[in-house]
Amino acid sequence: VFLPNLEKLHLRRISVVHIVDYQMQGGSFHKPRGLDVSYCEKVFNVVAPGQQKLFPNLQQLHVNGCCELEAVFNFEGLTARRDHAEVTLGQLMLLELGDLPKLMHVWRMVPKNLQGFQNLTSIDISNCESLRYILSPTIAKLLGNLMLLQVHKCKMIEEIIDTEEDLLKIKILDEIVTTKEEEQMIGDTILFPQLKEISLANLENLNCFCSGNCEFQFPSLNKLVISGCPNMKTFSSGPLSTGKLGEGNISIGGQEFWMGDLNTTIQNASELLKQKIIMNKMKMMMMTKQIEAAEDDEDDERVKQIERDDE
Repeated sequence: VFLPNLEKLHLRRISVVHIVDYQMQGGSFHKPRGLDVSYCEKVFNVVAPGQQKLFPNLQQLHVNGCCELEAVFNFEGLTARRDHAEVTLGQLMLLELGDLPKLMHVWRMVPKNLQGFQNLTSIDISNCESLRYILSPTIAKLLGNLMLLQVHKCKMIEEIIDTEEDLLKIKILDEIVTTKEEEQMIGDTILFPQLKEISLANLENLNCFCSGNCEFQFPSLNKLVISGCPNMKTFSSGPLSTGKLGEGNISIGGQEFWMGDLNTTIQNASELLKQKIIMNKMKMMMMTKQIEAAEDDEDDERVKQIERDDE
């Protein structure tokens, strides 16, 4: 099969296990810029091992309602050595994932020297109830043009960026890595130069953005929304720079907060929210009492008027 002029591929409610056959050659899908996979119940990988180069010009990927899907980008078995960079999906701009109950990995077993995803500007993930994290540090460092990160209604997510995936990968890959190199890999700086908005909502098990010893820099971040994340007590464990973020552009639980830095704000937000809720309840009680008092006065006045009329 060779489809050199195909620009958009929509797969909906079909019983296929693989999007493309493992025997497909590079160039078979050279032009597709859009791939939409919906309600294909048997698919368990979108981009399977060895297929990363089949969609060199893909710009938009939508995956929805695939109940058996376990990984979107699966790099298992692919090794990129220090002297050779593996380049893949460099044109992808938009990634939307929704209603994927068995999804465990967005990116699985990413080689250390991978190059790609540098044009990805938007990640939107919702209703993926088995997902425990979104990114590994290896992938996060590739997303230099990411502008929007939105994660909603994923009840098992504990962290947005999980360092355990990279540590596990180091131990599995056939290469010698010293303890010092491991610590450097996991503990260095992750920069999101273009990220403007983060929205995290209804993530009941979310503890933090990242618990690893990474330094995060968000020089362009000007909107952060956190809602329905009752277990989130801090943003990150390592050094943190949030650039433009401050009073007026951070919302937690529907309320605007800012206490000088992001970690302090999140740490104190739950208590501040409780205080605001108590204050609002007190205001409502006072208003209710005032209304009841006004109604009693009106009733008294009506009774007096009736008495005067009877006289």
